[in-house]
Formats: sequence, structure tokens, C-alpha cells
Amino acid sequence: MFIVMRRPTLFLVVFLLALLLGAFFRFGFADLTRFGKEPVKDLVTTQAMLTSGKPIAHGVLGGLGPEKTQVTLGPTYYYLLGFSLLFTSNPYYVPLFPIFLLAVLNLLAALATYKLCKYFFNPAAGFLAASLYVLAPWNIIHAATILTPPNLLPPVVILLFYCLFQSVINHKDVFLIPAAAFLAL
Repeated sequence: MFIVMRRPTLFLVVFLLALLLGAFFRFGFADLTRFGKEPVKDLVTTQAMLTSGKPIAHGVLGGLGPEKTQVTLGPTYYYLLGFSLLFTSNPYYVPLFPIFLLAVLNLLAALATYKLCKYFFNPAAGFLAASLYVLAPWNIIHAATILTPPNLLPPVVILLFYCLFQSVINHKDVFLIPAAAFLAL
């Protein structure tokens, strides 16, 4: 903790090392991703949405079939998958690009965790929270090898907390609007 206060250059090097290790672990295990019935159905539904040009505009529907979305994020999940699939036309890479997007979003969530904790607490708390997040083994293994909707939530939750902290601590009520939008995702 005292590294942050006394030696900011050393702190920066250690923090960047933690981020690089987190990036290595997240991108290094991308080829080990397990694809069961639900992730494959989600990718097929997303590709159908992109090729047909008909966006999914409904929430969770019960039943079976390609038009039935059974995910916790509703259409937002398919739009995020669709965004990642815009970068590839090779069918071999279709399953990997959503995992790459997930890895990038988790690294951005670690940076946002650092910024949040540094802003509202202190740099040492930001360093500790971001390092724990980016190097947590369960998060690395689960987020890097399983494509599920809850893995997309950490960046949204960090932004939600930032908006709520701004509203409560700094009395900026305008942040309640984006907080409600993040909560709706």
C-alpha cells in the first residue's frame, strides 16, 4: 500500500504488470472456450440477426426455437455479440471473437475499478481492487472459457456504481439517469 504513496513510478509499473498478466491469462485461454447448447444457439441467433437485418427488440421469451431468447440480458446480449461478430467473416473465428470482446470488457472493467476506487477512496484502494479483479483465478477461468451473459455484467456494474457514488456522495442527481440506464441492462 505504501508503494502507491511513495513511489508512483513503481506503482505504475506494478499496476501495468498486473494488467498485462490479466490480459495474458484472458487472451491465452480463449481457445479453451467451452461451447454448449446455449452459447451456440446465441451465436446462431446473433448471426441470423446480422444477416437478416431484423434486430431483436424483445426481452426474454419462454419456449424453444431460434427466435426465443432465454438470456438474462435480453436483446443487449445479442447486440454485444453482434458487435464482436462484425470483426470477422471467417466461420472459424466466430466463437472466439465474443470471448475476445469479453476479455477486453473485463480489462476495461479493471481499469474502471481502479478509477472508481481512486476517485472515491485512494490510489492504494484502486490498485488493490483492480489487481484483485484482474488476477482473480475464478474470474479468469470462468470469463475466459465460458460464454454466458453474466460475464458481460462487470463493466456495466462498475459504471452503475460510479453513477450511484456520484449521485450519493457528490450530490449530483444527474447521474441517476445513466444509473437507471445501466440498471436496465
